[in-house]
Amino acid sequence: MGLKGLIEEKRKAQQRKKKIETAKKVTLGAAAGVTAGVVGGILLAPKSGKETRNDIKEGYSKANENIKLKVEEAKNLAMDKKETTVSNIKEAKSKISSYLEEKKNKITASSAQDVINEAELNTETFTE
Repeated sequence: MGLKGLIEEKRKAQQRKKKIETAKKVTLGAAAGVTAGVVGGILLAPKSGKETRNDIKEGYSKANENIKLKVEEAKNLAMDKKETTVSNIKEAKSKISSYLEEKKNKITASSAQDVINEAELNTETFTE
């Protein structure tokens, strides 16, 4: 995989990160909407004050649990993506290092061959 492939991978990783952020915002918005709907429904329901307060407490508890669950899911998803990204970066780093080492060895070998060829030419010049 060349440099172009690595750049493409990084671009895709950034797009995935943006999608995760969007998913987090949608989840948070949905949770807020559910909470607002529950609270609005409870407050507009024709019940006694004590029943309404109990319903609010129950609604708050359900919404709180829902938010905790969504946050935990988002956290786990982010951790998985982080691990995948770190792994991909390490793999890319390894590939780049191998590629550069191979090029360095090739250059060193060709430079050594050039020195040998030049020495042979000089030797031929002195022996003539």
